[in-house]
Amino acid sequence: MFGENNDLKISFQLSIPSKNSSDSDSSSSPDTVIDSIESSSVESGISLANSFVSKKLNLSHCKVLVISEEIACERRNF
Repeated sequence: MFGENNDLKISFQLSIPSKNSSDSDSSSSPDTVIDSIESSSVESGISLANSFVSKKLNLSHCKVLVISEEIACERRNF
């Protein structure tokens, strides 16, 4: 999806490691967070996301990559 400035809107679902342990109150709060950023490319989006998360992001554990039909048709020639 395109953002306000015609940039890509990229959403990440990130794990919260401290919530993944077997704490007694872990059921009361989620163990992941979803955050979205706008960027001109996926690479620059990952770089931007790396500036506000404590671990370095990469796509080596990525299970799903969803690209809208609108973006696939619009940016096919890049």
